[in-house]
Amino acid sequence: MELLRHLVERKIENPSDEIYPLMLAVQKYSRKRLYHPDKNKHKAHLELILDSFVDSGELTKKGTNYVVTGKALVTLSEFELNVQRHQDQIKTAKVGNRLTWAIVIVGIAGILSQAWRWAIEQGVI
Repeated sequence: MELLRHLVERKIENPSDEIYPLMLAVQKYSRKRLYHPDKNKHKAHLELILDSFVDSGELTKKGTNYVVTGKALVTLSEFELNVQRHQDQIKTAKVGNRLTWAIVIVGIAGILSQAWRWAIEQGVI
């Protein structure tokens, strides 16, 4: 999603922008990518990611270059919405966990107070 966000930002800055995988790697990471021993492996990985975006509709392919489509904005907004939902679920789970522990503590306190009363009534204490 970070890569898709980067591509969308580039498209907003320059609407006629086309993406070439090797130049994208240089822009995103550094020129060291051109001289890295595994540059072909990294390029293949980046092309695989870009092709997956083509398959899902976020990008279209023009020869060896890629172009961002409007679906990329929809995908990013859905991703952000899912992240927000997940964080809300975590918060809800934490509140539920705290309430459960509070109920357990109150229950134990109630049991101890009943045991204390019973001990006083029986003359044990």
